[in-house]
Amino acid sequence: MKKIPMIKSAVSASVLVSALGLTACGGGGGGGSSAGSTGPAVGTDAYVSANLELKGDFSEDVTLIAGQTYRIDGEVNFLDGTTLTIPAGTTLYGATGASYLAINRGATINAEGTADNPIIFTSAQDVAGTASQNDQGQWGGLTILGSSENNKGERTYEAGTQKYGPINGVANPSDNSGVLKYVVIKYSGFEVEKDKELNGLSLASVGSGTTIENIAIIGSADDGIELWGGTVDVNGLYIYNAGDDSIDTDQGYIGTIENVYVQQVVVDDETDSRGIEADSFDTAEVGTPQAKPTLKNATLDTIGRAVRLREGTGYVFDNVQINVKSSSADPADVDYLKDIAAIRISDNTITGDQIEVAAGGLGIKNDAVELVINKTDTGSIGADGVITSGLGIYRDTDTLNTFRALSNVKEVVGVSGDMVDENYLDSSDVAFATEVDADNTVAGVDLSIFEWALEVVNDKPVVVLSGDITTDRTLTSGNLYAITGEVNVTNGAELTIEPGTTLFGATGNSYLAINRGATINAAGTEANPIIFTSAQDIAGLNSGDEQGQWGGLTILGQSTNNKGERTYEAGTQKYGPDGGVTIAADDSGTLTYVAIKYSGYEVEKDKELNGLSLASVGSGTTINNIAIIGSADDGIELWGGTVSVDGLYIYNAGDDSIDTDQGYIGTLSNVYAEQNIVDDEVGSRVIEADSFDTSATGTPRAKPTLTNAVLKSVGRAVRLREGTDYVFDGVQITVESSSDTSVEAIRVSDTGLPTGASVTANGLAVKNKANSTAIFSTGSAAQFTGTAVLQDDDTTLSITEYDASWAN
Repeated sequence: MKKIPMIKSAVSASVLVSALGLTACGGGGGGGSSAGSTGPAVGTDAYVSANLELKGDFSEDVTLIAGQTYRIDGEVNFLDGTTLTIPAGTTLYGATGASYLAINRGATINAEGTADNPIIFTSAQDVAGTASQNDQGQWGGLTILGSSENNKGERTYEAGTQKYGPINGVANPSDNSGVLKYVVIKYSGFEVEKDKELNGLSLASVGSGTTIENIAIIGSADDGIELWGGTVDVNGLYIYNAGDDSIDTDQGYIGTIENVYVQQVVVDDETDSRGIEADSFDTAEVGTPQAKPTLKNATLDTIGRAVRLREGTGYVFDNVQINVKSSSADPADVDYLKDIAAIRISDNTITGDQIEVAAGGLGIKNDAVELVINKTDTGSIGADGVITSGLGIYRDTDTLNTFRALSNVKEVVGVSGDMVDENYLDSSDVAFATEVDADNTVAGVDLSIFEWALEVVNDKPVVVLSGDITTDRTLTSGNLYAITGEVNVTNGAELTIEPGTTLFGATGNSYLAINRGATINAAGTEANPIIFTSAQDIAGLNSGDEQGQWGGLTILGQSTNNKGERTYEAGTQKYGPDGGVTIAADDSGTLTYVAIKYSGYEVEKDKELNGLSLASVGSGTTINNIAIIGSADDGIELWGGTVSVDGLYIYNAGDDSIDTDQGYIGTLSNVYAEQNIVDDEVGSRVIEADSFDTSATGTPRAKPTLTNAVLKSVGRAVRLREGTDYVFDGVQITVESSSDTSVEAIRVSDTGLPTGASVTANGLAVKNKANSTAIFSTGSAAQFTGTAVLQDDDTTLSITEYDASWAN
């Protein structure tokens, strides 16, 4: 998600030379002992002190110096009876890919960092400043081996020769291998041989006497953490960008892993690399105890499959939120049902008795699944709001039956008001009659507990925003702010954001909502704009055309709306009249010089977050100089309201660039909108405008005014429907390309309603580069009154394009 954290200690020139693998030249200077030298022997405390290097097998205690940087050279073992003490603020780095640190059975590690001074294990490349955010596998990792339980008896570590598990047949469940607190492990996970990998943190038969708290594992090429047997608990675990499984348990592990956040970014295989992989024993080797990990207070943001349970494992889920963020599964593929699924049980000996969901619940969402939901085809969603077949949730019938037999499993995607209004069909081929609230989320982890780990490239501290903001609050430019989940500024509270401040969505479903009665004061400047963006952008991962990496910014007011008080389609917030009272000039605050990037998350089918969502926002609100870049849904959507926007730049909206509905009657001026990657070249327009659906009427009728605007579309540019009026006042529309050259630039549908588009003296010009004659759909031209529309023309009007260079 971010560069986490920066190495805080000063790194000397000699350390950089060592990290880069260079050899110093010149005089008879000293250095570490080597073969033939007379210095301290490797594997001794004296050698470490003289060389700032851990090398060989240690049979004596070693204490490192706080704030110093040490090299791990090759396989380093602390043997039975020894203790390695690492003070807060110390950095250790692997010299090569095969370098790793192993705390052997009977040895202990005492690594107690603090929130302000964590202990960092990383790679030579990171120390040298050549590592990038998503690197993996640059060194081995940290391994701890104990004498606790294991259902396969004494074992040999798969990546070495060290032993773990019972000694002479005697296991010690409360074995104590020491302390790990506030430890960061970066860019690890080396493959020693095929099927013999080092992980970020490897725990083999580690006992419950061991303390492991507040661990961040960033960029392991294999698993983030793997536990073979053992009884140790882990409290506070942040795993970012594991190449294989984020959390892998096996061989009878029965501890608790709690307060966990997992984010997958680059994985080896979207089906075989999971957020969770859990085993107990293979069919040839049955033993006790049966694995039954407990995962508590956890959020898993995964790519492809999230969970696979197999080989006789049990599992307890307690307040666990699973979010499949993306998948390469192809809906046209015969195995789509299998490949898109979030959860798989692949061993039919596992029963519902072994899988438990505790009172905290299990929430399952799959944002990548393509569901059928329209007016003509039998839908995927039942009248109860559940995906009937389990598509995207469960891989097969056995998995579905196991989880649906359990209590506290939340998978209801819901039925939106639009699905009811549009007469979409449910899975029984019957039109939806009733809205159903979505119920497929639980609280998951509180990300604020990981603030200690969220230090980014520019060394700004990261402040987590979560839950409700109920009193006035000011965000300063000296911090970065992580919008975590749904963040509401509630009635009566004001959120002030200083110029030059950056906020980012921590996850896809993270968004900021300024509720009815609340205000936002976000007055950026051209020199110091306010930026809302994604975690991926903060990490430097984006190329410029990304979409949908977080939710967006929503403002809800008490101004006009032709459907009365409404519930926001992507949440539970209210907008429009409050107690029947409308305030047309309602003031929700100020947005000036604000950029919103890579937003537009689909909460549920037909329930999307846009770049900027304005619901019944009044004319007392000031919105000027807004740039919306890369929304997966609409760039800006306005449901009712009277607010005007002056200075609007929209690039690469995945659906509509400008969407108005429910009686919006304001003015949008000095507008530039350019489409690039759209969902549907007919269904995704630069302008989509509605007023009310055919089953209901209301006042006011929508009548937006668009003035001094340049609009560039892919496919259809404009659709006016459902009773809307529209005023075009100096507007140039250009269809840049289209995969279907018969598609007209402008369509007015519902022509039986009193829809009317008026063109002022400043004019409307339309150019279709894909087909010069495809300007209006049949009957649409007659709906335009006033100044004649200039057809197949992009030269007559002189319109100054809005300049949003301030947002770059």
